[in-house]
Amino acid sequence: MDNKIMKWHETNNNQFDEIQERLTKVFKYFSDSKNQRDFGVSDFKTRMLDLLDQQADARRSSENNLLSLLDDKTGKLRTEIANESKARFTRYFNGGYLKYRANQVG
Repeated sequence: MDNKIMKWHETNNNQFDEIQERLTKVFKYFSDSKNQRDFGVSDFKTRMLDLLDQQADARRSSENNLLSLLDDKTGKLRTEIANESKARFTRYFNGGYLKYRANQVG
C-alpha cells in the first residue's frame, strides 16, 4: 500500500511539476507578448504622432507659401491699379476732355 501511495504521490508531483512548468512558459509567453505589443503600440503611436506633426508642418508651410503668393499677386494688382488710375487721371485732367469741354463752353 505504501508503494502505491508513493507511486501516486510521485506521479502527482511529476504532473504538478509539468503543469507548473507549462504555466511558467505560458506566463512568460504572455509577458513577452505583452511587452512586444506595448512596444509595438507605443512605437506605432510615436510614428503616428510624428506623421501627424509632419503633415501639420507641411500644411503650415503650404499655407505660408499660398499667403505669400497671394500677397505678391495682390501687391502687383494694387500697383497696376494705381498706375492705371494715375494714367487715367492724367489723361482726364491734362488731356483732351477738359480742353474739349472748354472749347464747347467758350
